[in-house]
Amino acid sequence: MSGVSVGDPKDTPGNTYAREYRGSATGNNVHVTGGFYFTGPASKGGTTWDGSVRLYDVPWPYDENLLAEKLYVKGQTGDYVPFDVWLSIPAGEEYVDVRIEMEGNYANWQDRYLQVDFILKNPYYGSGGGSSYGGPSDDGQGDGEGCCCAAVVLPLLAMGAAFVDKALKKN
Repeated sequence: MSGVSVGDPKDTPGNTYAREYRGSATGNNVHVTGGFYFTGPASKGGTTWDGSVRLYDVPWPYDENLLAEKLYVKGQTGDYVPFDVWLSIPAGEEYVDVRIEMEGNYANWQDRYLQVDFILKNPYYGSGGGSSYGGPSDDGQGDGEGCCCAAVVLPLLAMGAAFVDKALKKN
């Protein structure tokens, strides 16, 4: 992930295992790369896996609205699905949530989620400097700065299928 500067993550276990980073965007765009690895069925009735990379607003109190969906794969089983997406940060949003999410859809309707959120302050909020372009920033600020968090986030997603399977067996 590039175009962000974030602090240490906070993990929250449960039916949705979440990892949250807080910080700020360093430009108009955020570049998210990686991949989802979907294992085979985790229950006898069959399991499918969904994955998505989305951009939400972050109003207070929390009631998110989808701003952009750049990747959504549904019903994948036993596949590796790479992704390379750009998300533009609207100038009118003070905070945004870049969410990478994996969902296990079990035959018994007890879905489990693995979610990585980047809650980011928009450095251009109120200045009219946001972008509507979905690719690299022409001003040179969108991709070259900030924390490179892919080394932390992607192993969490890759291990998600095993975690979801283990969590289901406990319940």
